[in-house]
Amino acid sequence: MADFKEHYCTRFSIHEDQFSRHLLLRSCRFYVCPIAAVLLLLSPKVFSDDLEHLEQLGKTESNRDYAAELGSLEYFNQYELGIWRKLLGIRVSVGKLGRHARLFHHR
Repeated sequence: MADFKEHYCTRFSIHEDQFSRHLLLRSCRFYVCPIAAVLLLLSPKVFSDDLEHLEQLGKTESNRDYAAELGSLEYFNQYELGIWRKLLGIRVSVGKLGRHARLFHHR
């Protein structure tokens, strides 16, 4: 059974090494995406926890596991995100990620 990472990489024609960075930028809100892209290039450590969560999301093999990982990411956004990122809204949108769950149904 293929995991989410394989489905996502096939759908968007990207290499698996680029998965978490690509997903991070696609799931940011449009108005912070340029800022996130610059921060990702200049200081990738800022997004290290986010990238870890997205890698875990990539390992899921069902909608149920995917939803559980989204819950974990939502908790991170609410309670563990740095104060300046909260104020500026530089975070991964769980709502946008939720829309990608349909990739499990496309073979």
